[in-house]
Amino acid sequence: MRVPFSWLTEYVDWQGAPEELAELLTMSGTEVEGVEWVGAPRDAVLEAMAAASIAPQRRPQTVTLDEFARLAQEIRSRLDT
Repeated sequence: MRVPFSWLTEYVDWQGAPEELAELLTMSGTEVEGVEWVGAPRDAVLEAMAAASIAPQRRPQTVTLDEFARLAQEIRSRLDT
């Protein structure tokens, strides 16, 4: 799944770099395979897959946009505490 960083920041108050959020999401169990810069003005696009550690009994599967935003917001909330 490709998630534009500009879209994600409409749901999550994120002041850091896209790469930093990608690393935190990966550490939380949602594997972000990469960050690609596209377009003009340039926007980061995060490529994400659900990690096997979330559901070891199932094959990795694509995360929905809502799940991706929820996970990012959860990480943001934990950083505030």
